[in-house]
This record gives sequence, C-alpha cells and structure tokens, in this order.
Amino acid sequence: MGKSAILAVKIIGDSVSAVSSMTKAQQASQSFKDKLNKASIGAAAALGAITAGAKECADAAGNLQQSVGGVETVFGSSSDKMLKWSQNASQAVGLSQNSYNELATLMGSQLQNFGMSVDESATKTNDLIGLGADLSSMFGGTTSEAVEALSSALKGEMDPIEKYGISLNDATLKGYAAKLGLESQYAAGDKNAKMQATLAAVTEQSGKATGNFAKEADTAQGQQQRMNASMEDAKAKLGTALLPILTVAAH
Repeated sequence: MGKSAILAVKIIGDSVSAVSSMTKAQQASQSFKDKLNKASIGAAAALGAITAGAKECADAAGNLQQSVGGVETVFGSSSDKMLKWSQNASQAVGLSQNSYNELATLMGSQLQNFGMSVDESATKTNDLIGLGADLSSMFGGTTSEAVEALSSALKGEMDPIEKYGISLNDATLKGYAAKLGLESQYAAGDKNAKMQATLAAVTEQSGKATGNFAKEADTAQGQQQRMNASMEDAKAKLGTALLPILTVAAH
C-alpha cells in the first residue's frame, strides 16, 4: 500500500473515531438531560404533593377550630366536658374530634330547642353519640350515619332509624308518652313531651345494641373506623402546627 493510501486510511479512521466519540458524548449529554428533566418533574410532583398535603392538614385544623367554637357556643359551661369526650372519640366511638364536635353541636342544639337544659343536653348528646356507635357496629354503616338517623328521629323523620331495628310511629310514641305521664302534653303537640317519648322509645328498642361498639373493637369495621378517625385527628394536629407558617407565607 502506498503512503497516500495509508494516509487516507488513517484520516478516515481518525474521523470515524472522532464521530463515534462525539456521538457517545451527545448520547451521554442527552441521557443526563433526560435524567435531569425526570428529576425536575419528580421534584415538582413531590413538592405539589407536599403542598396539597399541607393544605389538607390546614383545612382539617381550620374545621376543628370551627367545630370547637360550635361546641363552646352550644354547650357553654358544659363545653369543657364535651371537648374532653371529643378528644377520645376516635377510640370510644370511631369519630374524629371534628366529627364528634359537629354531631354534638347538631344534637345538642336539637335537645335544647326541645326544652332540655344545657348541662343535661351535654350528657344526653354524648350518650346518643355512643348509641350511634353501638348501632353502627351491630347493623353496619358508620357512627356518623347512625347519629344522623337518631337526629332525624328527634325531628320526626322516622324512616332513617328503621335501618337500625328501631320502629317509631305516632301510636308507639303516644304509648311511651303515657308511660312517662306526658300523654296530654304529647296530644297537645308539646315538643318536650315528644322528645322524651322518642328518647324513651329509642333507648328501649336499642337495648340489645348497647355496648356493641366496644365488644367489636377487634373487627375489621371497628378497627377501620378508629383508624380513619385517628388519621383525621393527626391531620388536624399537624395542620394546627402548620397554620402559623402558612399564614406567614400567605402574606
């Protein structure tokens, strides 16, 4: 082979090697760019998730603050014991603090509107929420649903409570009113008499369910309700800690 041929081969070989090196460098650069883009997307997604989680916790904290205010307004001097019961509600009745407070405010307002004293309404409200937990564990559903059915019964809406084996109608309530010595008041449409008759009927007809929530604490439903309630409480607690930070960040 002549010198010129050797030189041509060398030049071509060096060029091919250079092109190969450049190609590899380009590929490495593109790979790094792709990884960087993926990392950026991942970081943005993570930041978005953290932001969404922080907002969810802050919302839970705000809701809890609001419901605490509702309890204090409705129960006044008896609000301290209501709030103590709410702090243990996740384990006692499968409700978060906020859910307990909201249901208690509704139920307490109803009982007081029917003529029950503030202090008596606090104790009775807690009893009815406990009964709701027992009914839900025996017949299915959640504590909130059962308490709402009890609330409906107090308003004269009897269909929801039938799901829990309790049958209430005018004849039944008249009978209970008579047992309580309130027959004439009931007949006259007295709200307090009707409330007392309804509570007496509910208490007697739900007797077999009493204590059932505690008995079934180890069942899947009981554990799930408690876990969900505890998670809501944890969100509210974390949100309470985050609120000052988020408030400053918003300004």
